[in-house]
Amino acid sequence: MKYSKILFILFAGSALVFAEAANSSTAATASAPIAKHSAKAMLVIKGKVVSTDVIENKLIVKTKKAEDTLNVDSTTVIRANGKKIALGDLSSETPVSISYKNTDGKMIAVKITKIIAATQHKTVPKDSTKTQAK
Repeated sequence: MKYSKILFILFAGSALVFAEAANSSTAATASAPIAKHSAKAMLVIKGKVVSTDVIENKLIVKTKKAEDTLNVDSTTVIRANGKKIALGDLSSETPVSISYKNTDGKMIAVKITKIIAATQHKTVPKDSTKTQAK
C-alpha cells in the first residue's frame, strides 16, 4: 500500500512538472507573435528635399501630400549614384526616396537615396566616325 501511494505521488508530481513545462512553452510561443507584430515596419516615401539641418540631424521632405520631417541618426545611410554622401550634400529640391521607421512617434530615416533623373544619366553618343561601305 505504501508503494502505491508513493507511486501515485511521484506520478502526480511528474504530471504537474510536465504540465508546467507545457504551459511555459505555450506562453513563450504565444508571446512570440505579439513581439513580431510590435516590430517596426519599414515605410517608404518619395519627394523633394525642402531643407536639411546637420546640427539637429533633420531632413524636411515635400511629398505629394505634405511636408514630412525625418530624423537622421548615425545609422542612416545616404547615397547618390551608389556612393555614400553626407546629409549636408542634399540640396533643396533634390528628389529623394527615403526608407524610414516610426519610433516613439518620430520618423527615423534608415536609408535616403538621391533619385537621379533619366536626363542626368550620362549617355554615350553613337559613334559617328564610322564610314559606311559604298
